[in-house]
Amino acid sequence: MGIQQLKTPPHTQEHNVVAEMRHGSIVETGKTLLHQASMPPSYWPYAFATAVYLLNRLPTPILQQKSPFEMLFKQKPNYNKLKTFGCLCYPWLKPYTNHKLEPKSEPCIFLGYSKHQSAYFCLELETQRVYTSQHVLFDETNFPFSKINSALYSNSEALSQLESLSYIQVVTIVSTTPTKADFSEKSSGLTSSPPAVQSSTQSPTQFMHKPKVTHFAALKSALPLSKVSSSSLVNGENHCWESFTPIVANPARTREKAFDLIVFTDSDWAGDPNDRHSTSAFVIKLGNTPISWSSKKQTTIVRSSTKAEYRAIAAAVAEVCGQARAPHNVSDPHWHPATATWYGSPDGDGSDGGACGYGSLVDVKPLRARVGAVSPVLFKNGEGCGACYKVRCLDKSICSRRAVTIIVTDECPGGYCSNGRTHFDLSGAAFGRMAINGESAQLRNRGELPVVFRRTSCKYPGKNIAFHVNEGSTEYWLSLLVEFEDGDGDVGSMHIREANSNEWIEMNHLWGANWCIIGGPLKGPFSVKLTTLSTGRTLSARDVIPRNWSPKATYTSRLNFF
Repeated sequence: MGIQQLKTPPHTQEHNVVAEMRHGSIVETGKTLLHQASMPPSYWPYAFATAVYLLNRLPTPILQQKSPFEMLFKQKPNYNKLKTFGCLCYPWLKPYTNHKLEPKSEPCIFLGYSKHQSAYFCLELETQRVYTSQHVLFDETNFPFSKINSALYSNSEALSQLESLSYIQVVTIVSTTPTKADFSEKSSGLTSSPPAVQSSTQSPTQFMHKPKVTHFAALKSALPLSKVSSSSLVNGENHCWESFTPIVANPARTREKAFDLIVFTDSDWAGDPNDRHSTSAFVIKLGNTPISWSSKKQTTIVRSSTKAEYRAIAAAVAEVCGQARAPHNVSDPHWHPATATWYGSPDGDGSDGGACGYGSLVDVKPLRARVGAVSPVLFKNGEGCGACYKVRCLDKSICSRRAVTIIVTDECPGGYCSNGRTHFDLSGAAFGRMAINGESAQLRNRGELPVVFRRTSCKYPGKNIAFHVNEGSTEYWLSLLVEFEDGDGDVGSMHIREANSNEWIEMNHLWGANWCIIGGPLKGPFSVKLTTLSTGRTLSARDVIPRNWSPKATYTSRLNFF
């Protein structure tokens, strides 16, 4: 048979996905370097070589946050050597001069790193000569191939969407001879403008003591709707502010429906020359009315304009989701009357287990000493398990104003809890914490107490929602217990999805906080979707239960409601 050589068919990158993805990363990074420095495509060999140099030194989760360089050479790369591609640089050119009076350096453009020496490539534009030098001074705020980068918005299309905001102020700039006081006075008026304008003027106003043309250019780019005189920003002239002109609402917007939720997003890329951070902005409108807006720096540095745009979109979507959730907060500001007793040892944390099925989980933090049994009106046949309440007593002579937080883990039957009463049966430790200092024992001696309670959001700092596979589960009968649910705490419904399936199968409420599904054979990994009882919020944990799951094991997701 011999050896048969097979080639990849045209336009089928999936046959060589690893190499294609790596090649795509190099190409996209190289194109980004060229675009950021406004350099022509003819310099692509230097840009792509620099991209490979950078990618080999970037930490990656695949290598446990180590870089390929570190894995190969067993030492961390020298990040102090990294410079901004395409920036202005001054290499030491004394060895290349023909006369002792010639300059020791000339302005050049940084083109990357030498593969064989610890040196940089520097291009002299006048002669088109590329020098290799280790002794180089860099000006990473100056890019000879590009105009001065604006501090903020560079996308005129997205800015046109802001014309419908009647409160935006436009700056009119005129050529004159200003003073330091003029610049300080007028620019301080800008900083009291609405948030979008205020953010865009923060960088230039940091230089009020000695403004330069670059600062006026930044303001001009940040507010492209401004009127600029024909002689402005030319030959290094100074300027001062003349007036503020309001924009009239765009009449074309009046045709939009009154309750349509419209979102405009935009982002520049590495717009701040000081730290290379990008800036995201969004405006959320309900019909014609803006209800939320933001313009601020992104928290991390991104390597492409596409990623900067995606981060802007993500911020806008997060704000929209927050606005949608706002009216559905489970917390109740109103207090309601109830009664309370305690059980177990005086300073105990409460009984083990309970009707919710949390088992030994109630003996450890964060549930420890916060567990409580409630009457059937709050237990809700187990669907109230996991809900959180604030409880405090009313007798000012012995009770403090401090409320204790209770997590429903059990049901109290009969007695105080019967006949539709709202009752809390607390642990001895929780009951005692409602007393003023030194009076815990006296409060416990009171027996049944009148109290007030209200619903509150559950908070488990540092915890994500977990799913415990109950004992006895098989591939034909799977039972799950939900743990550490922030927010509502309770569960109204649960669905499960098998591997290689798009169908969510509804689970049955078994008892307490336990849910089950009967069928089979069930094949993992399993994705789980839960919906809260109180506000109907939904969360989906993808492949949270692995293929080789086992009974009595707990699997933690990467998600929670808060």
